[in-house]
Amino acid sequence: ASGLDSNQVKDFLFELGKRRRKEKNVYYYRKFREEFSGVWDEFIADFFKNVGFVPLYELAVSIIGRFKILQNFPEYQGFFMRLLELINEQEEEHSTVGEFLDFFDQARDEDLYVNISEVNSVRVLTIHKSKGLEFRAVITPNLTLDIDIKTNIVYPEENFLSLLRLKKEYVKFSPSLERIYRREFIKAFIDELNNIYVAFTRARDELYVFVPLKNGNKFNYAQLLFNSLDYIGGSFSDNAETGKTQSSNLDIFNIPPVQYRDWIPFLKEEFVSLDILENRQILLQGEALHLVLSFLGNLKGKNIDSTVDEAIDKAMWKLPLRTDSQKLKALVRQFLDRSSWARFFFIDHGSVFQEKEFVNNLGQTKRIDRLVVKEEEILVCDYKSSPDLKEKFLPQMLEYTGILKEVYPGARVKGYILYFDRPDIEEING
Repeated sequence: ASGLDSNQVKDFLFELGKRRRKEKNVYYYRKFREEFSGVWDEFIADFFKNVGFVPLYELAVSIIGRFKILQNFPEYQGFFMRLLELINEQEEEHSTVGEFLDFFDQARDEDLYVNISEVNSVRVLTIHKSKGLEFRAVITPNLTLDIDIKTNIVYPEENFLSLLRLKKEYVKFSPSLERIYRREFIKAFIDELNNIYVAFTRARDELYVFVPLKNGNKFNYAQLLFNSLDYIGGSFSDNAETGKTQSSNLDIFNIPPVQYRDWIPFLKEEFVSLDILENRQILLQGEALHLVLSFLGNLKGKNIDSTVDEAIDKAMWKLPLRTDSQKLKALVRQFLDRSSWARFFFIDHGSVFQEKEFVNNLGQTKRIDRLVVKEEEILVCDYKSSPDLKEKFLPQMLEYTGILKEVYPGARVKGYILYFDRPDIEEING
């Protein structure tokens, strides 16, 4: 429908990838909009304009509905349902597109996949993940014997440790290297046999192993584990001989894809007051300032203009297209010129951490905007846009200072709220 074919998209990404290695501030979405303006206007522009104004869940629902994703890819319905479920679960802590993508990049495998462990279905696992598990039937589709000898190893000598670089072509020049190489080869070979043992012992009733003749361009030594290339071991179960399975009598039916309506037009029709829009702009500006400040460490002795420029360059790829970088720089410079902020940005002796993460006694991760660690004093800083919500900020700051008192038991821990819209700061002591 877009008129684009896969080769055009591949060429575009390849050429832009080469440019990004040479140039700064090359953004994929901007170049795509310039080169394929018609496609952008028809398929992307509406969604792009609503990023940051429409809740992420509703935005995702609208995209899925607009492009009929569930109708076009019904076999992946479960995965799209899990994606929406994940967005909904993370909406409170990761409400923007950027925050959710950051979470998505670092999420555990079990957070992302559809949980099918309780149903009668095929599970795809690595051999390592299958340890300790048992299955009625196991298929090993591509069995190879990969003897991977580490190139760099630590080798214990009589009174010290040596760092050795092992390569097969080196061993002919040194008998001692040959002995070490052979030892490492045997160890890697045994590890590989152990992995194959794990794979072969997961099956309760049936085991199917497919062994390719070659491993890449080399002979596949896994062939030597069997008597012949057409080897069939064991015997078929009763169900396998009759061609039936335990679930063969169950009715199989396709679940029709759910219908999602496009919520964006309906949300636009709702009455929105000027105050809400103004507050939204304040929030967006606050997020931009947070991001730029997260790239500013200890500024003592540094060229402030060039350091701020570099921080804004790093931040711009995460910010909306309409962000005014010059206005952003003027605001940041205004903050850094405040005498009340100087003690947190220009440090004579101590360390500065931005967006530092700590874990509380419940195992929850907390992120502190700015942390200054001195020999006997710890300064915990949190950026806020307005003092009107102090009652909401107070418990958060008290929690931060409480965590730091446990981390640095001998130091004085002080909490400070730095407001963007006023020069004074507020000290919070618990």
